[in-house]
Amino acid sequence: LMRFFRAKCLDLRLKATEERRERFMELVRKNSSESTLSLRETGLGALAGAAVASLLIEQPIFQGLDLGGNGLKDEGMTVLAEMLKQDTALFSLDLKSNDIGVEGGAALFNSLKGNVTLTELDLGILSGGNRNRVGSKVAGVMKDMLLCNSALTSLSLYGNGLGVEGSAEFASGLEQNTVLKSLDLGLNGLKDDGTWTLAGALV
Repeated sequence: LMRFFRAKCLDLRLKATEERRERFMELVRKNSSESTLSLRETGLGALAGAAVASLLIEQPIFQGLDLGGNGLKDEGMTVLAEMLKQDTALFSLDLKSNDIGVEGGAALFNSLKGNVTLTELDLGILSGGNRNRVGSKVAGVMKDMLLCNSALTSLSLYGNGLGVEGSAEFASGLEQNTVLKSLDLGLNGLKDDGTWTLAGALV
């Protein structure tokens, strides 16, 4: 945990005081369990994201990872995506409200093409938090992931700006995917055309 704390302080340009360290440690221990590491809303940025990725590569012991409500952005997400290419233990990943954009989103979904363990992925929004804006430009990568991924059963893209254009590409992958069971595309600007396109892929 000290590794994460030091990286967080560097991300936020804060002095690593004893009071801050104790507060950070208490929050993480309170929210985590033996199988799930929760770093939700702990002020993590790109450097801390890299520290998390490094730990999970060295010690793939957690089945769940909650990074919701932080500031990983594209840089931190790109590093975590490399971890997902190697991790064989993680089943659930919560990335709500991390200001992840096109570059980070593309890296994430590219990494899931070969991942055979992650079953739950949440890129939605926490109340009062930043949005992830993966958007329509990553729809093609999502489509390719849906065509070859055999593990992901639950996906939330709530509030990611997929749009009508992105929904068409996403639907072309979705209609051939037989694994995904739960999908949240709320607040994506789908309009009637996008909604009907996706509905057709589910028939």
